[in-house]
Amino acid sequence: MLTVYRAVPEHRPGTGCPPAEGLRPTPVACHHPRARGPSAGAAACPPGATASPPPERPRRTAPTPVSTPAYAGHMPPVSDPDPKQELRRVIRRARRLRAEAGPTDHGDGLRRLLDRLGARTIAAFLPSRNEPDVRPILHAWLADGHRALLPRVLPDHRLGWVDAAHATERPSALGVPEAIGPTAHRAALRDVDAIVVPALAVAPDGTRLGQGGGYYDRALADPAVTAPVIAVVFDDEVRADLPGEPHDRPADWAVTERRVLRLGRG
Repeated sequence: MLTVYRAVPEHRPGTGCPPAEGLRPTPVACHHPRARGPSAGAAACPPGATASPPPERPRRTAPTPVSTPAYAGHMPPVSDPDPKQELRRVIRRARRLRAEAGPTDHGDGLRRLLDRLGARTIAAFLPSRNEPDVRPILHAWLADGHRALLPRVLPDHRLGWVDAAHATERPSALGVPEAIGPTAHRAALRDVDAIVVPALAVAPDGTRLGQGGGYYDRALADPAVTAPVIAVVFDDEVRADLPGEPHDRPADWAVTERRVLRLGRG
């Protein structure tokens, strides 16, 4: 059998390649159709035929990874069969990337709107890490002698309300901040002048996309709650393609880091 030699790359520590032991012999067979057998060596080749190495198998190539573009200041379109869930994933991913760029300021616009509405008592929320930070405006609101109610998750999966002047803060079972303190009756929303709510997105017609737990939907479903609803979002989260339900309570206003928007279905 004819023997040829193929060079083996030298071993490099840390590369995962095995140590080379010099040149390794590689047997070469004759693949001429008139050879005495498929495993016959060079000596079995008919006159005039040339021994050659066996044909190499086609190498498998790894699929090219599809990269997700980083947040570029706008929301990509949604194509999931469940548009709400897919849209939530898209916005949450964008918010995580946005949080790395530093905080944004929603306070000026929100305070101007509350003053315009003549509000003295509001219901608000404690933002999680990637949500618009309304804590500075809450501190200023209380310092000016106004009143604010903050949400607490109750065992029946509804929201109770705690007076912010007597509240402390802790993570809830859902992983989002909640207020701890004497809990007012859940009907306390009937007596506030404005309701500041979190949202992942809001549409010009007032459709609001929440986190999916339905807590604010249940709280706002009370027909006796008539205070205007203010959704606090980032500017590119105001979008017209939000799926909604006829029974959803729409938001009346949206506050972003750039503008204050009057919303409505009319």
